[in-house]
Amino acid sequence: MKNCFLKHSFILFLFLINFEALAQVSGLPLLDINKYIFDFGKTKYLEQKCDTIIFKNIGDTLLRIYQIDSILKPFFSNISYPNTLEKGDSLKFYICYKPFRASRDSQRVFLRADTRLSHSIALLFDVSLSMDEVLPSERKTRLQAANEAGTEFINSMLNTPKVSDEAAIFSFAQNFYVNQNWTTDKSALINALPTNTMPSTAFFDACVEAINRLKTRKYQKVLVALTDGEDNRSRNYNANDVIAQAKANNIKVYTVGVGSNISDNILQNIANSTGGQFFKAQTSAELKDIYFKIFNLLSKNVTLYFDLLGSCSDPLLTLECKEDSMASPGDTLAFNIYLYAANTKFAMNSKYKLKFKFNPKLLLPLTISDLPYHYDGLFELSGINKVNLDSFPLAKIELLSLMGDSACTDFELISLSWDDNWYPPILNTQNCRTCISSCVRNLSNVLFYDANTLSISPNPAANESKITYRINSKGKYSLKLFNMLGNAIATLVDNELSTGTYNLDFSTFQIPIGSYFFVLSGPDGTFYKRLIVIK
Repeated sequence: MKNCFLKHSFILFLFLINFEALAQVSGLPLLDINKYIFDFGKTKYLEQKCDTIIFKNIGDTLLRIYQIDSILKPFFSNISYPNTLEKGDSLKFYICYKPFRASRDSQRVFLRADTRLSHSIALLFDVSLSMDEVLPSERKTRLQAANEAGTEFINSMLNTPKVSDEAAIFSFAQNFYVNQNWTTDKSALINALPTNTMPSTAFFDACVEAINRLKTRKYQKVLVALTDGEDNRSRNYNANDVIAQAKANNIKVYTVGVGSNISDNILQNIANSTGGQFFKAQTSAELKDIYFKIFNLLSKNVTLYFDLLGSCSDPLLTLECKEDSMASPGDTLAFNIYLYAANTKFAMNSKYKLKFKFNPKLLLPLTISDLPYHYDGLFELSGINKVNLDSFPLAKIELLSLMGDSACTDFELISLSWDDNWYPPILNTQNCRTCISSCVRNLSNVLFYDANTLSISPNPAANESKITYRINSKGKYSLKLFNMLGNAIATLVDNELSTGTYNLDFSTFQIPIGSYFFVLSGPDGTFYKRLIVIK
């Protein structure tokens, strides 16, 4: 029987504790956010990670969300506002991280809502002699009325798993007094409320002293300062100093005036300038109502925040090639382009553009039929990724080596970009150097190149070209076509010619893809012109 009684007594005790905790938040909105830090960790380039943010009203009155900062790239979200939450209601939104460069990314997202955060509250009371005056039509002094209002305020302070208030009791007359330093113990705070009065009123000095003890506290900082008269003793500070010190330390000051001998404009200016409010009371009931209003204002349009974190490593764009490779005219060269440290899933079926550069007189693209041939050597390749980038190259470029006008060329991969505008181009500085050996190039040292004497159009040619040559001196001339090995494979002219300009059509249909050159020989000299055959 005894054990049963103890068991039921313990249950009743727990119920009373829970009921008290609920009573403490009675009449207040309370915003609960499921997380205050959204850490997406190390994320690959092109990868997207998402999480859910939940706003829930766990208080018992209407809750409003007034404003939320915009989520900035590389984070994004579908969060919207303003929103209103009834008791027990919740809202869900997604927050995602999609990095587009190597970096450590973070954003602190501020929002304003009706909710309650933990507060550090400095309660400052005037204990000058005038506080002993009896309120009109009441049997209590101003100080007694202030203590009653302070007691109800202290009893309303929150002490729950989500919110915990602390307070300190300060008083002032000619000097500043610490009645009770910072604590969450409500009994200690109530017992420390001042009961004795002294001469003079150093209000401004006392406010700054209270701010100095409040500014190092870790919670939301509030000063509630009550006085019943004008400052007549402050030697160190004035009203502007109070405002400056409070604003510098993000402290809201609520000012309360009792009676008719107060400086309304000064008290109102201090409160308004620091984000608080000014109140005026003539009766003990009004004073209690003021402290109740101040307590509820601590839950109105509150600024709070959550953090977004993420990091991304550099995507690695590489060009696979042999160092200082050698080739002969007519050889096929292959270059593989890889993208590492990227999210394979996102890259699948994504459209991309590759930019690369090389000497077009030495290399000719083979496998890309729609790639235009630019004599400036700059190419742009568009494609759609169809492979797993963890195992296969993003692209493979094949080129035909030509005789050209120099011994070597660099195949330079410049950048990779995606059609998705989210990502800027990935730059690359890696080159592949290729040298092409040709005995024909050595012969070109004894030949002449003159575009006015010998020209070919179009060049490169797919099916047919028109050859134009000019004769300045009468005599016997020959016009022959040579391959890269220096072998003559066709003779177009071999006879006597008079001065003038000649044209002839030449079919390249039966000639393999590659680089060739025409040589015109005669009394004017020996001239050459390169021909590139494409299909």
